[in-house]
Amino acid sequence: MVTWKTLLKPSEIHAVASYIYTLRGTNPPNPKPREDQAPPDQPSEYE
Repeated sequence: MVTWKTLLKPSEIHAVASYIYTLRGTNPPNPKPREDQAPPDQPSEYE
């Protein structure tokens, strides 16, 4: 993941974080699946 510290000003980082916080608890109609879990139709390589 990109480190934004050198690309954005502190006020811009705060604005992005504030926007992301406003999305908390929302239910988008077509959400992206979680990346930290295996898809349900594929077994985990650790099983």
